[in-house]
Amino acid sequence: MMIRNRADARWLPTRFNTALARLIAFTVCRARQPRHQPGLVLAIDRNQSATENYFVAIWFYLSSVAYFFSGLERLMPRWSALLVALPATALTIQFLTHLFSFGTHAWRQQSHARLNSVALMLIMIFLSFSAITTTHWTRFVGGMALLLFAMNAIAAVAVRMLGSRFAALERSFEAEV
Repeated sequence: MMIRNRADARWLPTRFNTALARLIAFTVCRARQPRHQPGLVLAIDRNQSATENYFVAIWFYLSSVAYFFSGLERLMPRWSALLVALPATALTIQFLTHLFSFGTHAWRQQSHARLNSVALMLIMIFLSFSAITTTHWTRFVGGMALLLFAMNAIAAVAVRMLGSRFAALERSFEAEV
């Protein structure tokens, strides 16, 4: 779907992936007045929110670096552990992404983005639970990760309950096209 000449369409909830971002977008979109901007064309697609995508990617990477670092810190000096953890985390995430894609490619011929997201987030939940059971400083990283997961779960319930209002908001933008 395409929305033309409406700058406030940037805040349509369907342009966001996570429930928390959708709920925030819904609130912002409802609070804003219609803003016409001639010549503007926006695609309404879940992957159009660069800010959300970068936030999740950076959060995931930095949390993973912290978990890697805490494991390596026991084996080598801190600076060495950090220098190893930074690229090792990126390589591990990349390896897991390809592994999950390859594993599903054998029995399904479709996009693997959803499976990769679910699998990586389940790993992050497991690592976060493991981290909060320690006395290491990474317990705070794990706590923040679990807090974000909990907030997103609560937002998912709210998004589900507000489904008809979300649909009405979408229709109001479609009517003007």
